[in-house]
Amino acid sequence: MALLPGCPLPLTKGSDDKHFKFSQIRFILNDTVLPLHNTYAGCEYSADGFCSFDTVLTALKARIDEIDYDHAGVNYNGLAPYP
Repeated sequence: MALLPGCPLPLTKGSDDKHFKFSQIRFILNDTVLPLHNTYAGCEYSADGFCSFDTVLTALKARIDEIDYDHAGVNYNGLAPYP
C-alpha cells in the first residue's frame, strides 16, 4: 500500500513546491506508536510520537558512524561480545 496516491516520490528535491516535504517522522510497530523523545537526542515529547525528521536522521547517521563494522569479522554470530 502506498503512502501517497500517484507516482513514487522523487529522490531529489525539485525546484517547485509540488513535491511532498517531510518534516516529522514517527515509528509504528504492531499498531503502536514508538516514543522517540527518549530515543533520539533533540526529540521532545509528542503525544503522537512525532519528531523532527532532520533530528532523527542526524542521530541515525551519528549511530552509523559509531558502529565498528570490522569488529564483526567473518565468524560474527550477531551476539554482543563478552566484556
